[in-house]
Amino acid sequence: MFEPRYDLAVPVTHWTTRDGTRVAIAHMTDVHLQNTIGWIERQLEELNEEEISAYGFASSCRGDMASYYAGHAAEESSDRAIAAHSLAQPTLEAMRAELKRRGLAAT
Repeated sequence: MFEPRYDLAVPVTHWTTRDGTRVAIAHMTDVHLQNTIGWIERQLEELNEEEISAYGFASSCRGDMASYYAGHAAEESSDRAIAAHSLAQPTLEAMRAELKRRGLAAT
């Protein structure tokens, strides 16, 4: 099982860009903020689709060993999705709150 190394009780105030630069959420441009929210949401959707596919594959396997390994893969996929959601949710909430503070909506 995935063990997050982040303290989820600490408010999220920064975003790390693709090149490794840390940017305060309050200092992100409107477009960057909206695009980042969209990117995070798309990543979570892809994880959800992978999880659904893994469980669909697991249920279609025949034989004890095939079912065992397929079920194990589905559980790992589920663990990754749960971990990603738990880590992304505070970031999304902070970014959405910043958009609301600015009077903007996510695109």
